[in-house]
Amino acid sequence: MIAKLTDKIAIRIACVLVLLSLSTTVWAVVHPAPLVVIFAMSVGQGLGVLGVGFYLLVVFRDLWLRLKLRRSRQGGGPPSAPASSPGESVPPSSA
Repeated sequence: MIAKLTDKIAIRIACVLVLLSLSTTVWAVVHPAPLVVIFAMSVGQGLGVLGVGFYLLVVFRDLWLRLKLRRSRQGGGPPSAPASSPGESVPPSSA
């Protein structure tokens, strides 16, 4: 399911979740009844953490793709071993 989730949709989900979290916090500040504060501290915090998680998912996925792209442009493989060690003498080539 996460693999099919596009970045645009994930960012929108993150924005909605964080705005809902913010609204529960504002509600608890404007109307500080005990149950409202408890609701904001539990459900509101959960929505905020989930929203930030969606945002970080997009950020890490973008960084991963950029890293893969950079590696594919640079050749991607491990560096080749040198022809000789620094202490070895290289035999003259027959030309």
